Amino acid sequence: MRQLVVSVEPDSKGLIEISGKDFRYMRQVLRIKPGDMVTVRSPSGRIGMTVCTIDDRTKKLVLQKCASPADSIEDQTAKNIPASCERPEIYLFQFVPKPQKMELIVRQAVECGVSCIVPVLGKYTQAGSEKSLASSGNKEGSRRDRYSRIIREAMQQSGAINETRLTEPMTLEAALEFWKSETAGIADDADKDKAGIKQSAAVVLYERTDGAGGLKEALCGKAGDACKSGNADDLCDLKKIAVAVGCEGGISPEEYALLVQNGFGAVHFNVNILRCETAALYGIAAVQSAIDNFLQ
Repeated sequence: MRQLVVSVEPDSKGLIEISGKDFRYMRQVLRIKPGDMVTVRSPSGRIGMTVCTIDDRTKKLVLQKCASPADSIEDQTAKNIPASCERPEIYLFQFVPKPQKMELIVRQAVECGVSCIVPVLGKYTQAGSEKSLASSGNKEGSRRDRYSRIIREAMQQSGAINETRLTEPMTLEAALEFWKSETAGIADDADKDKAGIKQSAAVVLYERTDGAGGLKEALCGKAGDACKSGNADDLCDLKKIAVAVGCEGGISPEEYALLVQNGFGAVHFNVNILRCETAALYGIAAVQSAIDNFLQ
């Protein structure tokens, strides 16, 4: 279900007045009418609201809080997953491509429900591409605002439940430290560690076949038949998954080696050669499908 993302909460009467770009979005994109139900995402969470009045002359409409939002596609899918399992958060470590391609990658990642996007400044990142992601200074700040709009619009269009974070661009070394800090809190369960149960996993999409394996093996941390004969616990305990994707030109051998040294399993998909923006979407979808199909 599509949703509207707002920065305010309903007033004391449970009402929100909508105008400006949000009004045009509601009328021209969602094509809502009085009495329609709308899912609104406010700072406090998702709210089910009813369209009370629409004034096309003043370009304003009023929403009223009513009940919990209807189940989204993701909510419905979650019902088929064992109660003891939670869908893991996905982190996209994207080596920064040209700005236009990065914008597409961000939009698609948000629509797919990625929790965090980490722009990585790699060897093959073209000079100046990182400036479109910086938030310092007036010019860079306006470019950063563009990404905020892209994320917001993608959340509204897709009805995404979680809000996607977009970090500042960082070197690969810094990105690896960031991943370690993000997974530190879930790596301290002694009982699970003792039993060899993984709570986080990381993969790097690699265009070459040497040293690369299958996706499921990389996620469950076992090879071949050991993974295929496992049970849902192999993936059920995963809380966070990192997916590293190269930019134009891919990932350099040195960067690839550093990723593998830091626990990223190399995965090669037996498909046609993919552009970086296609590879990111393909990789995210493959990870989500592997998790959902294995847990259901």
